[in-house]
Amino acid sequence: MKKLISFLSITLFFICTYLCVNTKDRFYNYFSNFSSATFCYVYAEDFSSKDYDKIIASGGYKLAYFSKLETKRSGKVKYFEVRFNGDRNVINNIILDLGINYKFSEKVGEISVTYGYSPYFNKCCHVANQKINFQIAVRGSQITIGYPMIYTSF
Repeated sequence: MKKLISFLSITLFFICTYLCVNTKDRFYNYFSNFSSATFCYVYAEDFSSKDYDKIIASGGYKLAYFSKLETKRSGKVKYFEVRFNGDRNVINNIILDLGINYKFSEKVGEISVTYGYSPYFNKCCHVANQKINFQIAVRGSQITIGYPMIYTSF
């Protein structure tokens, strides 16, 4: 009985630790294993850094494209995006690993866009009266995933 209680306590500790990890770090940590991944963090305020590969002003936000998280960054992140090459199996694994519940899909020209919600990520928005915090766009082998939405292009 003591072993069972110890096991459950340790398991609960690790689950709580995972759920309490900062969202941007959880997002990056998951996708950092994708060798071709390019990340985009959309900031809600201005920032400056010569370390970013490219900085683009868009609307009221600044976009930073880079491939590794080690780059120093500051400011409040409003949207997270990652772009990489893959296939349907990769997408299915991502959906399972991140606990994304399918909400609906749409086709925009040659792009397939899927909307979903994961209870493991706290930000969300409402689209078509659905609670959404993941958007997955697929164009051929190029996959773009946005949390809570894709702010840039597909």
